Amino acid sequence: MSRNKLLYHLINSVLLLVPLLCGVDASAQKNNISFNHLTVEDGLSQSSVLSIAQDSMGFMWFGTKDGLNKFNTQRFEVFKHDKNNNASLSSSQNINYLLTDRKGNLWVGTQKGLNLYLPKSNSFKRFLHDPKDKTSISHNIIRNLFEDNKGNIWVGTDNGLNKMIAPDKFQRFYSSSTKGQGLAHSLIKAIHQDHNNVLWIATMQGLTSMKEKKESMFFNLIFMTPAIQLV
Repeated sequence: MSRNKLLYHLINSVLLLVPLLCGVDASAQKNNISFNHLTVEDGLSQSSVLSIAQDSMGFMWFGTKDGLNKFNTQRFEVFKHDKNNNASLSSSQNINYLLTDRKGNLWVGTQKGLNLYLPKSNSFKRFLHDPKDKTSISHNIIRNLFEDNKGNIWVGTDNGLNKMIAPDKFQRFYSSSTKGQGLAHSLIKAIHQDHNNVLWIATMQGLTSMKEKKESMFFNLIFMTPAIQLV
């Protein structure tokens, strides 16, 4: 057999072996993945998990449709609303969002109010809508929470976007019929900030970008373009 033919056969053999070896490696990696299921039988308060966060101490928190759960790798500690305890959760129903901010604070958004976890007392501080107070949170159904790059906490609700401007005060933002003066819609679905410090607010009907300039907020609204019907 000539030298060229021998080299040709060796190359073909190597090319045939590569996929097989890759398949073995991929299979081995796949088999190394394991899953651990945690259910109500393990102490989880309810089986529908809506939100997840890890606090500054490393504990995992799980929000469900009925109760907030703190997990220490061994067991769950369940937190629920207690009508006789003002330091309990404002609501056990639908823990829609959990956020750990840069200061290590754990924020809990529920179906009836925002809560701040107080680790020293293992209790909560409540933030509820007050129709008589324009600096209270705009609505009690909390949909999402976000911390911007300046450390400001933003709260999306069923009726309005809120920026926390003091320990117990919020600045509210709503939809507006005046162009450039408000959100596309007041029901907030998601909040995000890009590298240009622009806040993007996903709403029930359209998208809004917000940017602060010289202590004023500028809005840009984006709506779906109606489909063109061909005759």
